[in-house]
Amino acid sequence: MKSSIKSIILSKRTPVILGFILSCAVGLGGFGIIQSLRYTDQQGFSFDLYRLSVEIIDALESQIQPMLPEQVLGFVMLGGRGEVLVRQGVGTGTVPVRQPNGFWNEDGVVIYHRQLGGGGVGSVLRGDPGGGRQFLLWYDSRDFDRQLMNRDLVLFGGLFFLCILIFLAGFLTQRLLLAQERINTNKRLVLLGQAARTISHEIQNPLAAIDLHRQLAQRKADQGILEHFSVMEAETKRIRIIISQVRSIIQPETGSPRSIELVSWINEFVRNQVPPEGQSLLFKNRRPGHGHENQYEDKQILCCFIDPLHLQTILQNLVSNGFQSQGEKGSMDPVEIGISLKGQKITIHITDHGLGLEPTIDPEVLFDPFYTTKTQGTGLGLSMARSLAQHAGGSLRLIALSDGCIAELVLPKISCSYQKDDVS
Repeated sequence: MKSSIKSIILSKRTPVILGFILSCAVGLGGFGIIQSLRYTDQQGFSFDLYRLSVEIIDALESQIQPMLPEQVLGFVMLGGRGEVLVRQGVGTGTVPVRQPNGFWNEDGVVIYHRQLGGGGVGSVLRGDPGGGRQFLLWYDSRDFDRQLMNRDLVLFGGLFFLCILIFLAGFLTQRLLLAQERINTNKRLVLLGQAARTISHEIQNPLAAIDLHRQLAQRKADQGILEHFSVMEAETKRIRIIISQVRSIIQPETGSPRSIELVSWINEFVRNQVPPEGQSLLFKNRRPGHGHENQYEDKQILCCFIDPLHLQTILQNLVSNGFQSQGEKGSMDPVEIGISLKGQKITIHITDHGLGLEPTIDPEVLFDPFYTTKTQGTGLGLSMARSLAQHAGGSLRLIALSDGCIAELVLPKISCSYQKDDVS
């Protein structure tokens, strides 16, 4: 639980998620406030109707013609037996009471009802004894409704605008963090490039001298020490490979990109692999372990534009990582390669069932040059693979699984002239 929370905090989507949560909270809170204001307005409107009814009844008590506002369309006073005692305007005694001692809307007109006690006006209104009288008032509430609607539109519009601003703030924060990260990465690469050029220049000459003297010494050496010269040769090659990898990260070579039909190319790649003992590599034409979503039709030819050596370097790195992870875990499951298509993007998935990713580590950190979790790793493989993928207009990312990891290589799809029968 703690690791999952930490992984969420480390995620680059955190500002967007927090912005969305905060905008939802503000939206719900604002909606509650608006509803509370509407309830307060309804209560105030009910009190205004009550006050108006008191003024009319007081005028009738005093046998004075009541002065009615223009919004009042009429009223009626009913006796204890439902008979009409006083009536004016549209008031009628036949309307059913839907809300006793309250008001309701009927055909766009508000009708207010009030139950009166005994005595009072009964002595002057047609001799009625004054028991159980009722008062009904017809009121034109269009101005009131219009004011409420305008107020609600302003409040809801402002609330919606505020929620959008909060969400956009989270989104822009995410973009700023990503931009800052790219700037920091570029700064590191610039420093790394300067260091690599200096180191490469300073190391190449001594390496050449060491290699030359190794070859001369190897010709005259006794048989018993020849294996030591083999170790020297392997280590000098390893140093040259590391220098070459650093150069590839800083400025990938253009190479010789061409149109590649991926299914046949990956089939050939898999056939040429020599997995470690007890392990295997399997090519499946879909994303392994994730159903058949976005699975391309078997008759469709998928092509991309990339240097074959670059693609081989990328896949070799990812497959080797999968083999190593599964070997450390002792898993005998095959490392799987699959392809899926969505729009104009081809995704190559390399799935292993090894140790997986550390939940406390942001997967993006693994692409930093020289960052490694392996005891004997250089930390250049993933960084170089992503650099080559981006050079081809694609991307590379890692996705954690409960029992392993998926490496997703995304490349732009291009049209190609291959026919199905021509593809081996």
